[in-house]
Amino acid sequence: MALILLLSILLPQVLQASEIAGAHLFERQVYRLFTIQRSLNKNLLVYEARATPEGFSEKEPIYVYWLMNEKSGEAEPLTKIEKAWAYGVSVKEVNGEEVVFSLKALPSREIRVRRDYHGGQERVRAILPISGQTCELKEVYIQTEGKGLVPTVLFTELKGISLKDGLVVTERIEGE
Repeated sequence: MALILLLSILLPQVLQASEIAGAHLFERQVYRLFTIQRSLNKNLLVYEARATPEGFSEKEPIYVYWLMNEKSGEAEPLTKIEKAWAYGVSVKEVNGEEVVFSLKALPSREIRVRRDYHGGQERVRAILPISGQTCELKEVYIQTEGKGLVPTVLFTELKGISLKDGLVVTERIEGE
């Protein structure tokens, strides 16, 4: 009994995260935005937005990683070459409620990630025009030919949900 009393005095008290000064700055929320599937294999690229309650992360607001479905489904980071040339992002603007970026492989398409609330629930969505309609981007498919470091891109297909009517919208971009 004396040992339990002594330990309760000597051991530090466990605090809830909300009781630690500044703890809210370390609470990170991760939001899956969209995926990229390639014709080469079943592995997926996953694009996520990272934020704290105060807003999007200034350092790395968009995080990209592989979901290795050809192996056992584990996640792997992009290589430096993949980040720089193929699947990385170019962040143009970051503030509390919005991130503006483009994909390295598709620099002509600006994607806006927005935080908003709908029905009391927070939503984070990747928004861009698809076939002339403002859409929430859900999937990208890349059809390639050849192997090696730089296969030829035959087409890229964007798929999203129209913000106007909720219908699925697709657009095929030839060889970009």
